[in-house]
Amino acid sequence: MVRGLLHTRRVWLESHGAPPNFPTPMTIQKVLIEEGCISCSLCMDIAADVFDVPDGEDCVILSGAQTHFASKKADILLAAANCPVEVIAIEEDDKQISSGSE
Repeated sequence: MVRGLLHTRRVWLESHGAPPNFPTPMTIQKVLIEEGCISCSLCMDIAADVFDVPDGEDCVILSGAQTHFASKKADILLAAANCPVEVIAIEEDDKQISSGSE
């Protein structure tokens, strides 16, 4: 059920763009995991090329993930927006956008 909803959201974002109040950085420079990750793996389900959640550990950003930031931008933003504890932070050129920002 969750995967179906995530697919629906991803398709909507790709065809319509992000909602008006959703932060959309021009270029993602960095993705960070702040303290408080609950290891739910939702981010990894959405963007497996960027996020990894080893068993029993906090989420990590995969080495080399930056090469996927442009092509996976919608997925990264979707993962940040859906993080249940809002610990995914996205940095664009000079600005940081946390998943809890509006």
